[in-house]
Amino acid sequence: MGKKMIKLSEIAREAEVSIAAVSMVLNKKGRISDEVRNRVLKTAQEMGYKKKHPNAGSMWGILLPMEDFWDNVWHFMKPAMHSILNVAKENSIHCSLVPVYDEYDSDYLLSTLQQQNIGSVFSFHYGTARIFDTLENNDIQVVIVNKSNLQDGYYSVCVDDFQGAYEGTKHLIGKNHTRIAYIDYPIPTLPNLLSDRYFGFRKAMEETGLPTPENWHITVNFNDIPETKVKLHKIIETDPAPTAFFIHDDILANRIIHLLGELGRHIPEDFSIVAPGDTLNYSFPEIPQITTMSINTGLMGKYAAEMMLERNMNSYSERHVLKIKQQLIIRGSTLSL
Repeated sequence: MGKKMIKLSEIAREAEVSIAAVSMVLNKKGRISDEVRNRVLKTAQEMGYKKKHPNAGSMWGILLPMEDFWDNVWHFMKPAMHSILNVAKENSIHCSLVPVYDEYDSDYLLSTLQQQNIGSVFSFHYGTARIFDTLENNDIQVVIVNKSNLQDGYYSVCVDDFQGAYEGTKHLIGKNHTRIAYIDYPIPTLPNLLSDRYFGFRKAMEETGLPTPENWHITVNFNDIPETKVKLHKIIETDPAPTAFFIHDDILANRIIHLLGELGRHIPEDFSIVAPGDTLNYSFPEIPQITTMSINTGLMGKYAAEMMLERNMNSYSERHVLKIKQQLIIRGSTLSL
């Protein structure tokens, strides 16, 4: 077994400074006081730190999916990108947005990144194992953001979707809802996202002794609004009908609220709703105020950027995965029975 590589976070902890400060000192960038610089250098030397990776300080790239699905999640992921850009600026690292499409093969993407002198990339909701293996094997470091089905093989920052669904369902149960239906839609590129949220919902229901009838797990085609309306009408006309819905995300929840309105039902008077988010921009007056399990994507971006700094400065092979906990944000779409 090789010698353990020293991480920036370990130097920062020992020297009692930030990871960004350590990075700036070791890269000889930024404005740092002599006292902090000397303390960081002394700590790094005492710990046996060696800067080894050839990509340290090279340009960062953010892979920006251009598929239609991203029309819905741009607002959601923008804070993460903003955090990455801030960390890059603090460390005098140039950062570039790289538009990508699902049909790009790994060799084409590799060539595109190499032509732009990009040595490190952040990938949001995008990519396959083949693509990331090609990049890593050609000395382009990857940190995956919010794509949990690849977390076992790559450096990743993702969301604890099981916990979010569990606590969101518990919120409904705490308001005396015992008949709760679950609504989702297929996302072939994010299979773990679907299963983690549904199993979190199931655990909250089952440990409380509440039923989860199979016909109350409704999967809709996101692009087929008439079909969604038919399925929704069928479930609300059952006897007894659910009193609440846990919905896969607040994009779908927004649509369900509008369709319920067309069916003469209202939120929260007739049904309570909780959904993970916040994909929607709740500062817009036309957006219904949905109680969500909020995902702090700005924090995701900060952790992803710090993880990349570690990767740039060290050539250790130990993979890291960080998960962000969801937080309940009450906006009035739930009502106690």
